[in-house]
Amino acid sequence: MKCFLLSVICSEEPAGSAAEYALVAIDQDVAKKILQRKETFQMAKSKDPDLRQLSFIDRYCYFYTAGVSDALEEYMGGEDVMEAFVSEGIHEVDEELSLDDELQARTANDMMVITQEGFSWVAIDHYGSEHYETRELSFDVLLSLM
Repeated sequence: MKCFLLSVICSEEPAGSAAEYALVAIDQDVAKKILQRKETFQMAKSKDPDLRQLSFIDRYCYFYTAGVSDALEEYMGGEDVMEAFVSEGIHEVDEELSLDDELQARTANDMMVITQEGFSWVAIDHYGSEHYETRELSFDVLLSLM
């Protein structure tokens, strides 16, 4: 299993309850599903070259508010590593990383997005006022799981 902490882009200036981070765990079964979805994307794109992405209803990714920042900084080992993560937008983490469920952002319409280059997740705020999007992961991260 591989677990990733991802930065989140918010459609509006983040408020206190907005998602700023996402945590996703990918085991072999999830990796197979992602690769099947990649094949579906490639097949559809071969019929319509204007296709840019496919979206699938999905709940493998969990969005968290800025309230987890201190815990993440401590987990990562300090401010420098946290700044590097914020800059890069992706950090592989141990599957034992546990974040406070109370700081999980309330989302709806969670979807996995497949593109030619990789996959990401999008969701909207439970009240529909904000749109969240994670950093895209390359399909290469799945190779070691297969």
